[in-house]
Amino acid sequence: MHAADLLKLISKELNADSLNYTSYVTQVLYKYSLRKLYDLIADITNYGKDELRYAHDYNQLKSFLADFYGIVQYTDALPLHSPNTGISKIMLQVALILETFFTNTSRFELLMPSIQVTDYTVSGTSLRGSKLKLNHFVMSDDNTHLIEVLACLQFSNEDGVLKHTCLFNGKIRKLSQTEQFRVINHSKETREYWQALKQKNEIKLLGNSFGANLYRLANDLRDGGEHADRDAYGYGYGNSLDSGVAANVGILNFFIWYDALSEAEQQYLCSKKSKTVVQYEALSLKVIFERLRRPDRADFQQTKFCVEILAHHIDMVLEANPDLYDVYPKNKNAGTIRFQLATKAVANAEFRLIRALQDPMQQQIVTATYANFKPALLLFDNLMKLRDLREYVGARTIENMRRHKNTQSNVSKKDRNDPIHPHHAQTNRAQRRARFTQRG
Repeated sequence: MHAADLLKLISKELNADSLNYTSYVTQVLYKYSLRKLYDLIADITNYGKDELRYAHDYNQLKSFLADFYGIVQYTDALPLHSPNTGISKIMLQVALILETFFTNTSRFELLMPSIQVTDYTVSGTSLRGSKLKLNHFVMSDDNTHLIEVLACLQFSNEDGVLKHTCLFNGKIRKLSQTEQFRVINHSKETREYWQALKQKNEIKLLGNSFGANLYRLANDLRDGGEHADRDAYGYGYGNSLDSGVAANVGILNFFIWYDALSEAEQQYLCSKKSKTVVQYEALSLKVIFERLRRPDRADFQQTKFCVEILAHHIDMVLEANPDLYDVYPKNKNAGTIRFQLATKAVANAEFRLIRALQDPMQQQIVTATYANFKPALLLFDNLMKLRDLREYVGARTIENMRRHKNTQSNVSKKDRNDPIHPHHAQTNRAQRRARFTQRG
């Protein structure tokens, strides 16, 4: 985008009625930031007659974005939480311009300089990807990395746990409660997707179907294996010679359930097998169960008795026989439609979310929030620390902001006396017009 076009865009946003529907404190932030940005670009480019040329010019804009981020971080004025506002789009345009000069820095890092993670190993995402948009992410609690909304939800399909898509000391970490809240409440589409996932996972994780019991057994075997997450399962992990407590308890619990099945049900279950070769074998559940029961005459240190490998075999059996989630003891046909419908609901909700995130013709309504009143007060405090706030918005506006700091109410359109209102015709407006109108 050319400098002249960017100045026109800033001028248009400064006079937009849409600003009337934000909180008063946010209005002050937007007016202050846009007027200051207009002045900076006008000074650098001679009101759009020139383009950015020198490293000093780019560094000035980079510093401006960093200062803006310093005001809005930990508040809902963060561009990730309000990607559809005019100011967020303008700031993104500035970051895109800077990205062509600072070639080793992504636009997301320029917009949010506290970001330290640019490559997300689990999902394969790089912040330098040209197709990424602001509404694809929410911020982590510590502001050092982003959380991918779609990938985070998709990866919870296996165990119902929301996790980061970057690694921490080589390990995957769960989202905090506040991070989960931001992901789930990112938009209407994410709430629908999460609800569909939750219903499906309740059938898998808590149900009494054959598939649910096998799924829990596989998880317990992994938790008692040598490579289990020791932070989460410090009491139960095993070693290269023997399984841990978590696996042993899981095996005991499973066979208590299994032994209560009828002979016909046991035969039905044992007949299921994998279609995928793991460690040179594609096992049936009958063979897996025999190895888990540990025959009297066997060397249990052989690889074929490894609980982690057996867990993977069970995963492959479930993948080849998803109908096991719909088979229940004493009634093989009970609930057969339930899991199928839940799976279909997840697929439909996932499709709607992907379309909302990626469709250029659809502007997704983002509702991610810090979910408390503190961010509004923080934004007020950050603004009041600015030495040049009075210069750009006026003393009366600051006084009005003080009165409004404890509310989130919108400014009424009929309040024509408010000096920050775009329709106000005060005399000093003409004197300051150079700050936010295009000059040839």
